[in-house]
Amino acid sequence: MVSCSNGNDVGVPEEVVIDASATEDNPVRLKLTELAEFDVYYYTHEETNILDNKLVYPGGLQPNVNWELVVDDEVTAAEGTNLTFRAKVELFHNGKPIDSYYFHRSSDVLKNEIVAEREFGPDAYGWGASPYKAPYQLSNESGEPNTLVMASDTGTDFEFRFSEIEIGTEPFTPTEIVKPSPPPPPTFEDTPEDQFNQLVYENRWALPPTATTEYTYPNGRTVPKERVPAFAVKSLFDQINERRDSTVSSWSPAQLMEDWTTRWNKDLITAGVDLLGDDAIKETWQQVQQGNIERWFSSGTWVVGYGENEIPPGTYQTTAAPGELIKDGYWERTSTSGDIIDNDFVTSAQQVTVTITPTDGQFESSRMGVWKPVG
Repeated sequence: MVSCSNGNDVGVPEEVVIDASATEDNPVRLKLTELAEFDVYYYTHEETNILDNKLVYPGGLQPNVNWELVVDDEVTAAEGTNLTFRAKVELFHNGKPIDSYYFHRSSDVLKNEIVAEREFGPDAYGWGASPYKAPYQLSNESGEPNTLVMASDTGTDFEFRFSEIEIGTEPFTPTEIVKPSPPPPPTFEDTPEDQFNQLVYENRWALPPTATTEYTYPNGRTVPKERVPAFAVKSLFDQINERRDSTVSSWSPAQLMEDWTTRWNKDLITAGVDLLGDDAIKETWQQVQQGNIERWFSSGTWVVGYGENEIPPGTYQTTAAPGELIKDGYWERTSTSGDIIDNDFVTSAQQVTVTITPTDGQFESSRMGVWKPVG
């Protein structure tokens, strides 16, 4: 039904009522200024409501009203001119008035009002009125705004009434901007993982950027944002433990933990070790805290000493993986002036032991695997 249409007379109508009888093929044509002429019609499209990755409405028809700018030679000639629009919207469902919300800018919405602007040109199609049930609410999982759209089974039981229509070239100020509401606080279960997640949430401990990427389980399900801390810390601990008995890792577990946790909040790691770490991880973290870190060395030339990136004097051993051999390896001890003190070409061996003395200058090895301190 149309309660007001002014034909081709220029002038803003006091009220326009649009329901399902005004279609794209049978629109209401309104000439609001010398240049701006609109076809106004009602339409629906299928809409599925999803909040925080959960389907909360099985689907339905969302009512919309399209204000389509009639593009003719006059509009094309005015290309680049700004056109602004404001109108009060009253939405009726089955004859009863209900509140509705409309997208404005960013994550803001307007209640029972539309404020919009378009630049004149052949691609400027006007405005749409797509109602939402409530203001946006920020999502716990993504931090992005989301909300529920209006929807019905028939799609024809809504009526829009537009009044206080204004049109011009300068932006209109909305009557009221509704900001998105904060997400509800996450809920935590009585498990070690969620006890840890709750500590992270309450203390606002930040994860390093490398640990805040989106995690996905093998079945494709994404890890919820508030569950990421425990998932990330357990993944860190698993990687350290996987290298514990490795014959190819060039760093000891304590070296790995010391290096990998330098970018983590220390209180966060301590809480993670306490709640989520096994005995091996707890012992390794204690070694890191005490500075009692066993250091392993791989191929290369190392200065003998106690400084950073130096190999301390002592007895070291390298062992081949089970069922394998150290082949075509070489090691040598040299003085500070580079003279060879001792060396060996290792054709094949299962295990090799070398003692480096405090008077040695350098230690070099290649293709020998990883040297670990003995005793």
